[in-house]
Amino acid sequence: MIASSPRRAWIVIAVFAAGAGLCAAEERHLEISILGGVNRHFAYGTVSDYALGVNDFPVTPAHTPPALGLGAAYRTGRWGFELDVRATLAAKVVLSDPSDGDTVEIETLPHVAAGLNIFFQPWTGGFRPYLLAGGGLDAVLARDRTYTSRYGYTISVPAPRGKDRYDPEAHAGGGLFIDLSRSLGFRIDARYVWVFDAPPPVRSIQALAGLVLGF
Repeated sequence: MIASSPRRAWIVIAVFAAGAGLCAAEERHLEISILGGVNRHFAYGTVSDYALGVNDFPVTPAHTPPALGLGAAYRTGRWGFELDVRATLAAKVVLSDPSDGDTVEIETLPHVAAGLNIFFQPWTGGFRPYLLAGGGLDAVLARDRTYTSRYGYTISVPAPRGKDRYDPEAHAGGGLFIDLSRSLGFRIDARYVWVFDAPPPVRSIQALAGLVLGF
């Protein structure tokens, strides 16, 4: 009687462990990603775009504002489809007037992009690298702003109006899903982004990471 009790206990533990393993291995179909990171914008504009009184500071230098992301993905096998929203916050940059060397420090325009992605995972399981491509719409979130340059000039920066607030965008990249449990995971995501504001497009690299909730 005494010998059989430990044996039954081991059987119960083995059954429980097997059930937990099956639960963890069960494929999650819906995943919600909550991410944070940075959006590295490359410099845009050229000195040749200079226009006195119209575009006195034609070049916006490279800058790296913080970024946030929220995504909802449906996964089936090696393929997945995701609707995501990504917000890029403001960053301070110093602009220069090529005609006289005057400078002004401004805040870049915050913007938010909503898009649809398709991603491919070479294999399934708890450790899943992926490739991703997609596109959507980018919207500027801004108000009219006024700054004072180093030489004491007042610089007015009007916010984009109407349809000028919106631009198509496309992106491609990849990342990694790491399942910590049946309902919780970790995600690393990096993508190259084109916002088609004007030729050439505004380009950036987003690098975000965060938690994934599985259902």
